[in-house]
Amino acid sequence: MSALLLALATLWGLPPVAEALAAGAGGEEHQLCDVGEFLCRDRMTCVSQHWLCDGEPDCPDDSDESLDTCPEEADFKCTLNYVSCIGTNKCIHLSQLCNGVYDCSDGYDEGVHCRGK
Repeated sequence: MSALLLALATLWGLPPVAEALAAGAGGEEHQLCDVGEFLCRDRMTCVSQHWLCDGEPDCPDDSDESLDTCPEEADFKCTLNYVSCIGTNKCIHLSQLCNGVYDCSDGYDEGVHCRGK
């Protein structure tokens, strides 16, 4: 039965559900997410697929914002008053720029553009 569900999930374009079904088919105990949900890399947490690649980590392991989940080629934009950290899908508020705290993993938010401020 799970092979049929796996095939249907894949055909319907629901890869996170398909991954969860595939993991479960291997005999391992994993969380099974509902349709429209994404299974975090911890294999325990499900979040809405609408929350994927939105610049705000929702999974405990941030896997909903990882480059594996959100390819760099994707058209990624931060919401108003937020800026994207270079090379990632993380958004930080403009107030976090040049404030002495490294919020971007590469230090972009405290980079050369902050000199003279």
